[in-house]
Amino acid sequence: MAKIGLFYGSNTGKTEMVSYLIKEEFDKIDPSLVEVHNIGSSTPEQILKYEYLIFGIPTWNTGQMQDDWENFLPQLKKMDFNGKKVAMFGLG
Repeated sequence: MAKIGLFYGSNTGKTEMVSYLIKEEFDKIDPSLVEVHNIGSSTPEQILKYEYLIFGIPTWNTGQMQDDWENFLPQLKKMDFNGKKVAMFGLG
């Protein structure tokens, strides 16, 4: 199983593209390190199985959150990230 879960949301495809570019860089070290997931079809259980997490969270207009992340936010707030290492990147 991959150690790093990269979860993105994307309306335009740009954050998805950057997510896969990040994965390509990790693949140079070890192709099995990172698994990429669309947050729109992800569950808290999928997220919490990873030791390391990367969240790709774009904004649009005047800093509004991307739709899939906005929908997932209530579940995210309830999750326990104790012991996890989390990184985020944003496009806007």
